[in-house]
Amino acid sequence: MFRPGEKATIHTAVKRADLADLEQMLASGANINEIDNMSFSPLHWAANVGAIEILQFLLWNKADPTIVSDRGWTPVHIAAIRGYEACIQSLADRGVSLSAQDHHGFTPGHLAAVHGNSSCLLALLRLGADVETANQHGWTMLHCAAFHGRLGCVQVLLRWGFRIEDVDKQGNTAAHLAAMEGHLPVLQCLVSQARTPIYLLDTPNDNGDTPETLARRFLKEDVLTYVEKVKAERRDHSHNADMFALLAFPAHTAAYKGDLEHLQALVDGGVIKIDERDEQGSTPLHKAAGQGQIKIIHWLCENGADPSIRNQLGERPADVARRYGQLAALDLLKSHHLSEKEEESWLEQSALSDIPFSYVEGEPEPGLLYDKEAAIGRARRKVEKMKKLLDLAKSDYKQLGGEPSPEEVRVQEEFREVN
Repeated sequence: MFRPGEKATIHTAVKRADLADLEQMLASGANINEIDNMSFSPLHWAANVGAIEILQFLLWNKADPTIVSDRGWTPVHIAAIRGYEACIQSLADRGVSLSAQDHHGFTPGHLAAVHGNSSCLLALLRLGADVETANQHGWTMLHCAAFHGRLGCVQVLLRWGFRIEDVDKQGNTAAHLAAMEGHLPVLQCLVSQARTPIYLLDTPNDNGDTPETLARRFLKEDVLTYVEKVKAERRDHSHNADMFALLAFPAHTAAYKGDLEHLQALVDGGVIKIDERDEQGSTPLHKAAGQGQIKIIHWLCENGADPSIRNQLGERPADVARRYGQLAALDLLKSHHLSEKEEESWLEQSALSDIPFSYVEGEPEPGLLYDKEAAIGRARRKVEKMKKLLDLAKSDYKQLGGEPSPEEVRVQEEFREVN
């Protein structure tokens, strides 16, 4: 990322989300598609740090979104790795390919699955990413999610219709990969969706290995215990949506029930990310807020949960707490939710960090010069000025966090009344 003393270039301006500096450089003749020593264009860097307004500004000024890095990554690949759903949406609005493959055959969907960015993965699927594409090993997105233990992504993919029985070039199903790596929650989720679990667990790959034999070879004792239990029961489990939901979103269930020990184990063990979203766009913090689980809320906030995330109804955790009359939870959430001015001050005072790729899904890069209100205002003026591109400009405005339209507010209110 940007470091003090680094030579000022178009890339450093993008990394800092310094729009004024960027505009000045472009006016002075800087190349909007310049490639740096990491083979990144300015658009790549905007996607990497999650600078949504900068990314949109570059796109409006004809930056090329098809440029690839040395690894074959487009800006969409980068946004999928880092977990920036809004960047993916803005790129998709311009018709950028969501199924482009890098030099190893990975699409943005594969990389979102690898890094556990389930909301980005769902966004890619909804926007039309190709579900049949496999990488050079023959892995689908489901194979990637299973191998890396990304439970939320596995759930998204199974809901989307990915086939449990699909095999890679060595005959491995997702169950083989999950068992081999010892990802028990993922294997349980896969088995819960198999009409004949015994068949799934006894299916050999091209080397004659079943999920059970792979678990035994790699000393995955908890997986072996589970497989033996399933076989001992000798049941063909029918499709069980309730069990599937329970296994797919264990952190949400733990937060809802106030099971702090289980929640800590899931987050600390890397099984889920602290802001993992379910099908309604809710995080564990939303679930805890609705039930007034004070200890859970405190622990989540202290460990980096974002209290500003909105679910599909447009509600933050504090809004959920207010709706269910959880006043103590509401007070606690308010104490953790900084005002916009306080947040801007915190960003300015924060030291630049060395956060690795995909540390937390959608986590903003510290040090960005980002004024949310000013950014929304610029987006609004853009909508008013460019009438012929009204739909596109409105999409930018929405991705920047602009308030919903009166029609959207009305639909949300009607949905709340029904539910």
